[in-house]
Amino acid sequence: MTSYPSTSALIAISLLLPAQAGTDPPLVAVTTVEGRRIDGRMETWRLGEPLRLSSDDGRLEVLPSADLDRLACRAQQHEQPRGPWRVEMRDGSTLFVELVGGDERHLTAAHPQFGILRLPLLDVGRVSRVGAKRPAVTGAGDEDQAALASGDVIRGTLEAATEDGFMFVDAETERFLAWKSLSDLVLAGDERSSPKGLAARVHLADGTTIRTGNLRWEAEGVNLSLFDESSVSVPFSALADVEVEGGRRVWLSDVPVAAYQSIPYFTTGWPIRVDTSVLGDALTVGGVRFRHGIGLHSACRASWKLDGAYDRFRTFAGIDDSAGKSADAELTLELDGKELARLEHLVAGQPPRRIDVSVAGGKELTIIVGFGERGPVQDRVNIVDAALIRR
Repeated sequence: MTSYPSTSALIAISLLLPAQAGTDPPLVAVTTVEGRRIDGRMETWRLGEPLRLSSDDGRLEVLPSADLDRLACRAQQHEQPRGPWRVEMRDGSTLFVELVGGDERHLTAAHPQFGILRLPLLDVGRVSRVGAKRPAVTGAGDEDQAALASGDVIRGTLEAATEDGFMFVDAETERFLAWKSLSDLVLAGDERSSPKGLAARVHLADGTTIRTGNLRWEAEGVNLSLFDESSVSVPFSALADVEVEGGRRVWLSDVPVAAYQSIPYFTTGWPIRVDTSVLGDALTVGGVRFRHGIGLHSACRASWKLDGAYDRFRTFAGIDDSAGKSADAELTLELDGKELARLEHLVAGQPPRRIDVSVAGGKELTIIVGFGERGPVQDRVNIVDAALIRR
């Protein structure tokens, strides 16, 4: 098993490193909610306060935190080790870790950047083996569900975690299940409330995402608070980007779907997917992978209630890269029954096409995916980076 330093050890090591006094602030790429990108240098920034950036063209940019979409350091990233387990927290955080122990209340995990973490079981939503196919378990109801490598799915209650596995009560029978026998574990429970006001999703190079309401961008990296309110630092070499939430931008995939209708060509219908393709895989169009969006298939109709709360809608649309040459679909965007935009002949292998329209005063946004020249064949349509912008 890989040995990971504790958080306190990481801090101690950082104190022994030579200071970088006199060095220039790192190069930063900042994207606003309107899609404007600004490159420059920024010494410090705290979430919730205005960001001050000396742009490459010599201007001083002052941007409210609510106007920020994402920030990325332009320093070169280093390849990061990824743990064999994916742990999804109820606040939207995701960690790739090694499972090293636990007890009746905690799951203990080791992360190469954060060291040893004690994750409250009440805050853990799912534990999955990386690379294993996820069985159809949802965690609905008041029972935990464990999907085993054998293909069996058992329901009951997780009693305690240990270094080698976990105790599970199934129909009043207590049994010990080894981690090596597990593919997927879904824990029943309610989603934890989101941080009030502005929050940030800190994306690491290894795929880990930490959702936090307390973040400070510093000269050497990003300092943030974890689930237990401890403070850790992420060096820029391990950072992918920082995404701001709770400001003027709202992802369409975070808005509940008001109505959805699949319109089969013959008899096969397709579901609507949130933040994945219609096949349940990552949203990928034109060789680019997107974190946020909607996965659809021809033909269908999906609607979202806006209630006049937004000013603009911006998105990109295209055929998922998993589709073949037969894919050909049409997309229509409507606001309160009136057409705002139309894209014809969405085909595989092309970069996504942009839509940016006013939705001021609109009550309901509707996306309609229609059959192209080849009917429904491989019409896997991705609506990516779909964002509603508040005034």
